[in-house]
Amino acid sequence: MKILMVISSLTTGGAERVCSFLANRWCKNHEIVLVTLKGYKYDFFSLSPDVKRYAIGIERKRWFFILPTLFLIIKLRKIILEEKPNYIISFVIKTNIFTLLSLLGTEYPIIVTEHSIIMNRTVDWKQHLFRNLLYKRSNKITVLSSSIKNEMIKVYPSINSEKIIVVPNPFIEPTQELHHNIARGKVIITVGRIVPLKRIDLLVKAFKLFVNENSDFRLTIIGDGPERNSIEKLIQEEQLSTQVTMLGFIKDIYEYLYHASLFVLTSEHEGFGLVLLEAMYASLPIVAFDVPGVRDVIESGKNGILVPFGDILTLAKTMHMLIHDEELQKKLIKEGKETLKKYSPKNIDNIWFKKVLIEPLAKI
Repeated sequence: MKILMVISSLTTGGAERVCSFLANRWCKNHEIVLVTLKGYKYDFFSLSPDVKRYAIGIERKRWFFILPTLFLIIKLRKIILEEKPNYIISFVIKTNIFTLLSLLGTEYPIIVTEHSIIMNRTVDWKQHLFRNLLYKRSNKITVLSSSIKNEMIKVYPSINSEKIIVVPNPFIEPTQELHHNIARGKVIITVGRIVPLKRIDLLVKAFKLFVNENSDFRLTIIGDGPERNSIEKLIQEEQLSTQVTMLGFIKDIYEYLYHASLFVLTSEHEGFGLVLLEAMYASLPIVAFDVPGVRDVIESGKNGILVPFGDILTLAKTMHMLIHDEELQKKLIKEGKETLKKYSPKNIDNIWFKKVLIEPLAKI
């Protein structure tokens, strides 16, 4: 089977990580072609030599600018016509739009994948319009959770709901040797891009309340992004400069996860929350806001604790309660290990090849 994958780039990010992982995994049994819209200079994730790679490399200052978008669509169409794949899988909304436009007038089966909630703050009216017009032409649409599927059905009632398949991200175990017996430190940790939707500001404010009774604890923030300066300013304003460390982007996060005692996630929503699985793998108890994408992974009181979004007082109290309740920690960690099994690469492959990449794949 020949599968052609299309993604904006192989830079850091959840969709990019999953795309490269699937390409490297599937190329053992299938012919995989991967096309990035941006150039090689953006690559962070590496590919197996068995994956055939194209990098179109057209720069766009705005995603909807007509001339560069037209050149991109023409080049992408040319690659697809030359490769003649059995299936095309496109990742993330803007790339989905470009790929669907490039396939107008053809009969190539295409699967578009969504990696966030449907109507998040990054989706403008143009993306919404094109999604409504073009997604009907896809053969299948994959989403990361049942809640996202329900949202898509509600927002786009004209799309046949039978096309929409829930395919969670696989949990990708680390390849490096890990030292599981490292002594835990008095550290609370979070991992994510420093962007508005991650609401790191709320975590800093909750930590300020938390350290009033737990002055020997530290907060470690792993990640980078456009909001970093504002978060650093907030840390100074809250007089937490000696207790909060911003490490920027770290490739090997497990070294830090294994030194921590508690993982906290304060996003206003998540497409899937792969970092929650990484925290479970590192045997960390988890506290997070009860939001879409998180509640699909965390069952409060079972494999983590959920608190109402934005309630920093309850968040601080829950953090305090959990670090002092060793029995609850053990319970959450044990259930977290069971949760990981659900998202094993083998189980996710079964969904892909039994529900999505199936023969014959006729248009619904």
